[in-house]
Amino acid sequence: MYRSVCFWSVVAVLAMVPGLAYGVGPGAGGADGSTAPCDGTVELTEIEEQNILYMREEEKLARDVYLVAYDLWELQIFANIGGAELRHMDAVGQLIECYGLTDPVGDHAPGEFTNPELGELYEALVAQVEVSSLEALMAGALIEETDIFDLQTALDETENLHIEGVFENLLRGSRNHLRSFVKLITLAGGTYVPQILSQEEFDEIVTTPIESGYGWGRRATVREAGRQQRAWGVGQGTCPGGGPAHQHRKTYRFRHVAGTASQTQTVAACVGCVRIEGVIQSITPEASQFVVDETTVLVTEETVFHMGSTAAEFGDLEVGMTVAVCGQMGEGDVLEAFRVNIKYHGWIP
Repeated sequence: MYRSVCFWSVVAVLAMVPGLAYGVGPGAGGADGSTAPCDGTVELTEIEEQNILYMREEEKLARDVYLVAYDLWELQIFANIGGAELRHMDAVGQLIECYGLTDPVGDHAPGEFTNPELGELYEALVAQVEVSSLEALMAGALIEETDIFDLQTALDETENLHIEGVFENLLRGSRNHLRSFVKLITLAGGTYVPQILSQEEFDEIVTTPIESGYGWGRRATVREAGRQQRAWGVGQGTCPGGGPAHQHRKTYRFRHVAGTASQTQTVAACVGCVRIEGVIQSITPEASQFVVDETTVLVTEETVFHMGSTAAEFGDLEVGMTVAVCGQMGEGDVLEAFRVNIKYHGWIP
């Protein structure tokens, strides 16, 4: 479980680091650069339309959660990044207007969503935000991880330069936001472990400087910076861990999986635990076990499953899926899992 600290402890830390409480930095809004011009005569694919509508509400979710976090804890980072998320919403709103789509946000109040999965995720995130100021920062980092993954997926599914330009700007902003949240978490004495991105991709983001904005015409450079080659570690060690990189064939569409009651659980950090990442070789439902790269994983009532930003369960596992598991080694070299992240399905032959 994440270590909780009182609000005043976090405020004291922020007071000692000038500017970090505001720590978004250049380009954090991420949607202010110019993009390819709108051409409403271009016909979008069905998946492009779905991605635009989904990102519009996902950016709203981020803004709405940060509004709650700022009201509760008055940390300036939530006000600053919340304002950036509003600009992200507006940028996606321009895509909706350009292509004549129906806006899923409409006149919805904060916390109201057309997509029920995002509504459930909002409730889970707000519950985490209410625990402590540190947990609120943790929730912010999880939101930005989710944005990064979904934007990368959407970019993989379009060749439309106008959409690419907008989404690349949003992606850069989300990377900057993640950097800011992780810095404050560390200063407050916490440790953030990635829940969706691989450890390799997460480290690549948070150990590099804040990015400045780029406009249309720099797409190849920005896209290369944002893609990280989709290489995920496969190996074993203490959390966070990793190993030889392998390329995967396709992403598992996390966001289209229905949420479950377990989504309301607070995400736990894998600190001092064993982490493995690899392919499920076999599943034994009657024993609540599965095998990942020769390691037997035991699932208990405390195990939390995630498929990206959406809750999952033991029954969602399939042989051939790639998962990241954090837990503690028990008797007989059995890994007792407390978190299972379902990441990919299938390998490049």
